Amino acid sequence: MSDNNTDREAGPSKSCLKRKAHAQQALGERLTRLNNRQFRTLELPEALLEAIEEFHHLPQNHSARRRQLQFIGKLMRDIDQSGITEQLKKLEAPTQFKPEPTPAEVCTEEFLRAGSPDIECLLRKHSSLDRKKLWQLQRRAIKARNTADQEKIRQQLITYLSDYL
Repeated sequence: MSDNNTDREAGPSKSCLKRKAHAQQALGERLTRLNNRQFRTLELPEALLEAIEEFHHLPQNHSARRRQLQFIGKLMRDIDQSGITEQLKKLEAPTQFKPEPTPAEVCTEEFLRAGSPDIECLLRKHSSLDRKKLWQLQRRAIKARNTADQEKIRQQLITYLSDYL
């Protein structure tokens, strides 16, 4: 017969550990939703930064994203989560002023308004950009029927351009 006192001294229960792991994974998921400008303001270890960047390069509907989130949660074990949570609250809180748009955001807005002449201009300025990718994003933006789809494409374009501008 087992003694209840020895079970309690053994450590936290499996359920408690699982809840903690899920909370770490949820915090990691919140980190993946930040834009590049917000993300750079956080003080995170290099391994976690690389894991989050890798997450953004994975296909949208793929089980690799789920596994990468689990890995991010694992990396979160060694980090002061309360500090990160406080920093996230400050970043996610609505502010009184609107921040100045980044060059990628300005370029995206001009690109979506002007269309094909802007693609050629962008390619002349930044030869590392992929012409095919820009055309595809532009076509998808034109075909987008509702504002949610348009916003999704706008965010994809901002993310793509922010890597090169």
